[in-house]
Amino acid sequence: MLSILYTGKLRDTGKLFESNLEGSPLKFRLGMRVGDKRRLIIPPSLGYSEEGLKKENVPKNSWLVYEVEAVKVR
Repeated sequence: MLSILYTGKLRDTGKLFESNLEGSPLKFRLGMRVGDKRRLIIPPSLGYSEEGLKKENVPKNSWLVYEVEAVKVR
């Protein structure tokens, strides 16, 4: 189990739309070691596509960029 801190930004503007840096780490399975950092670029078809995310001001068909850091591995 991997615990990460992340920020989510719009690829075209760099505008931050989501982050858990001030909260609890997100936990899931992924091959990373503590201290590893990754940039995940998500195309619209795998992100919010046609709907967007109004609550977080993500326009439809936006490319997303997530910066993630592994903070704990169990």
